[in-house]
Amino acid sequence: MFLGEVREEELFPYPDVLTADQKETINMMMEAGHAFFQETNDAVANDSNESIPEGQLEEMKALGMYGLMVPEEYGGTALTNTMYAKFGELTGEYDLGLGIHTGAHQSIG
Repeated sequence: MFLGEVREEELFPYPDVLTADQKETINMMMEAGHAFFQETNDAVANDSNESIPEGQLEEMKALGMYGLMVPEEYGGTALTNTMYAKFGELTGEYDLGLGIHTGAHQSIG
């Protein structure tokens, strides 16, 4: 692997590719996301019912979870790939089914 040569300066710490504004945006989204998953989302109920309650879908919409990578001029949040990956980690931490649901709304179209 790497012909025996590891360039640690390219790996550690992980590349810092976000601007100060992007960091502020993703930090606010992560905070809101944690609150949503802890206070509103019920992963077990979603799985058991094989659906997501309409009110929860509306809250996800209000949080911008259906337009994470959509440009702002089209009503989206305009996350970069790095920001989207970070938010995806949060979603996966709480509810994989909802992560699939959200991911599909970013990429199918």
